[in-house]
Amino acid sequence: MVINRWQSVLLLLSAICMALFCFLPFLSYEFESEIAVKNLLSLNPVFFIANLVIVALLVIDIFLFKNLKQQINVALICLILQIVSLVLSIAIFFITKGEIESTWGCGFAFLLPSIVLTYFGRKFMIKDRKLLSSYDRLR
Repeated sequence: MVINRWQSVLLLLSAICMALFCFLPFLSYEFESEIAVKNLLSLNPVFFIANLVIVALLVIDIFLFKNLKQQINVALICLILQIVSLVLSIAIFFITKGEIESTWGCGFAFLLPSIVLTYFGRKFMIKDRKLLSSYDRLR
């Protein structure tokens, strides 16, 4: 019996989406007839580093396949951090919306798919764990 490791593919795609979220423009806004485009690093370096930590955790989580319980827990931590990142991103947008006329950049479009990919990757991990425990009962 071969267990397909789709969760590794999903976690890799999630890490790529989070990296794109970090490096692509997050906000574009107009201030005194000048259009400025900001990514997370120029907007808030601490938030940028926190999101890079999420990317690193997702990549590390791919290689934790030998300890499935730990891999599930790290995926849950990543998922929680991604949701916090989403909430903070929305808060940053609305804070800047009050001061200047701002619009979403293309980087924000990668945050929600990253959350969905991490969720389904964790779901596949749980599915594999149940499958492995059912084989242990048969022995």
